[in-house]
Amino acid sequence: MQVTGKNKSGEEKQLTVEIRDIETVKNKIAQSIKSDSISVFSLPDRIVDSYGDSAWSEAISDIFDNRESYDFTNSELKTLEYLVGI
Repeated sequence: MQVTGKNKSGEEKQLTVEIRDIETVKNKIAQSIKSDSISVFSLPDRIVDSYGDSAWSEAISDIFDNRESYDFTNSELKTLEYLVGI
């Protein structure tokens, strides 16, 4: 999100603020992997567009590190490995 305002001297400044909940991002990624849909391959772009690069990196790394807790099938694990490699 971008915010524009003026400082005390009246000069306009623009600030970019990243607001995210990493749990929401992780849930979206896990749900997409489990849906076994072809749209999972556009998932990185959608997450980055909505939440930013750091949210994607943090969420996909955390999911991969804790993949046992997600009860992924072998096929879903292969999709996760693909997404981690992007």
